[in-house]
Amino acid sequence: MFTKIANKTIRIAATLALILMLTAVCATADTIGKKKADPALNGEWLCNDDIIFSFDNGEITIFNLSTRTLMRGIYRTTSESPSDEISFFLYEEYNFETGKWETIPRNSVPYTLPNGDTLILKDGKDFLTFKRGSYLKEYMAKISATSKTNSKGATKAGTNKNLLVWSFTDEVESMINDENFGYKRSHPNMTVEYTLTPADQFPNKLDAAFSSGRECPDVFALESFFVRKYIEEGSKFLLPLDDVYAEIKDKMAEYPMQVGTYKGHVYGMAWQICPGAVFYRRSIAKQILGTDDPVEVQKYMSDFTKFRQLTELIDKRSNGSVKTVSSTADLFLAYKASRKNPWVANGKLVIDPAMEDYMEMCKVMHDKGYDGKVGQWSEGWFAGMKDCLRDERGENIKVFCYFLPTWGLHYVLKTNTWETSGDWAMCQGPAKYYWGGTWLAAYKGTKNPKAAKEMIKYLVSDDKFCKGYAQKTGDTLCNLHTQDAIKDEYSESFLNGQNHYKEFCKIAKGINGSLTQSTDQAIEELWHEAVYDYVMGEKSKQDALSQFKSKVKTKLGF
Repeated sequence: MFTKIANKTIRIAATLALILMLTAVCATADTIGKKKADPALNGEWLCNDDIIFSFDNGEITIFNLSTRTLMRGIYRTTSESPSDEISFFLYEEYNFETGKWETIPRNSVPYTLPNGDTLILKDGKDFLTFKRGSYLKEYMAKISATSKTNSKGATKAGTNKNLLVWSFTDEVESMINDENFGYKRSHPNMTVEYTLTPADQFPNKLDAAFSSGRECPDVFALESFFVRKYIEEGSKFLLPLDDVYAEIKDKMAEYPMQVGTYKGHVYGMAWQICPGAVFYRRSIAKQILGTDDPVEVQKYMSDFTKFRQLTELIDKRSNGSVKTVSSTADLFLAYKASRKNPWVANGKLVIDPAMEDYMEMCKVMHDKGYDGKVGQWSEGWFAGMKDCLRDERGENIKVFCYFLPTWGLHYVLKTNTWETSGDWAMCQGPAKYYWGGTWLAAYKGTKNPKAAKEMIKYLVSDDKFCKGYAQKTGDTLCNLHTQDAIKDEYSESFLNGQNHYKEFCKIAKGINGSLTQSTDQAIEELWHEAVYDYVMGEKSKQDALSQFKSKVKTKLGF
């Protein structure tokens, strides 16, 4: 509402920065009778050299520079005549100790409307002159000086020790509270209020808070599916982290920083990397290729041309009893990572050749029976991990490999395939890609930007924290110092002793995160529909592509 005031003063006094949190307060006709707002009042007014009034189409904020009192409400007039009376209804005051707005009894104060460049307050026997203008610049020095004195509100705002943290994952809570290396252990004077919201509800909660400007989190987590939406809105709602990144960039993995950057500014930082790999069955590799050595197996799938040849080889040597993948959807992110162009460039939809190659690969594998013909995340998809998948004739078939990221090893394969533990290995596959991840960001209007930045910096880059957290959880972290310190320690029994951590660290170095866009998810939902229609023979390739373009145009305007 009063962003003009806030933007001019946010660097001058922490108290005035709170004006950013104001929301429009709507009053019904029953509340204010037949009165209405007068546009002639809009703007800034100064009273007695120490009170700033700001009017905005019926809404009012009053800030007393001397007492550091911040109140808000509405005003209305009986008509647009300069001689008629207006009324202020002030019903909320900001509590600097709790950081929240509190309701106060409504008070009506009579005024006259502007007469030239003055506004006259008729309060009993006193007549006070309000002068129109932009006074904040004139009083910057005064406000700055007063902020350094014993001003109660300014002092408390400047020494705030509270942070409100929102997340959709309990990981952040454990990172904050861990007794051995958590944020609170290293910052004992800080109080952290943590709120967990389900991922499917989280964006709506953030949007509502940002739209109103009330009770917004100081620090919050962003999931890979919606991180770019907020990064690309960074200038509106997010606190730039450029200074933090400048301090730690030499020890941070590159692709998560690319995802968290927009128009040259860093708005989000990740503590983890989620590179993807190809997890394959050792027994099948020996049967088909004569070796289960990851180095040798990688040679058979070092690019998509060789991977396609591998699908033919697997089918031929197994007489059709082994499928390369359960679902061709597994291949999508690897193909997407091999693109040279994003989905949208210069406001226009771009279908990169890699996407058409993916479309053709899916068609070939389906028509020739090289895949298990099941959907990703379906019961059949999981069944293929433990030799329980059956084809259309009811015959048992095996699946050679799955495309999965770091968390896929621990939370998909290991938790669903204990029967085949030790018969798995991993290699890079035809392209370096990532899948998932969590970023941390801070609200632009936070009362405590320094502490918010410090929390993010600590959780993504502190060497002691990162090492402790990685060893406790098995997460592959962004911190390159941590990677180098622990990557040689691992031997995963599920992979028959292979060091998965070291392999993931190596894969992550070649991932490109710069093509990620906020519209990716919406476009890709439509893309998968087009691929399905073509693969299943419901449409020709040209018709499927034409319909895809038409749907994107209708839904997104590209």
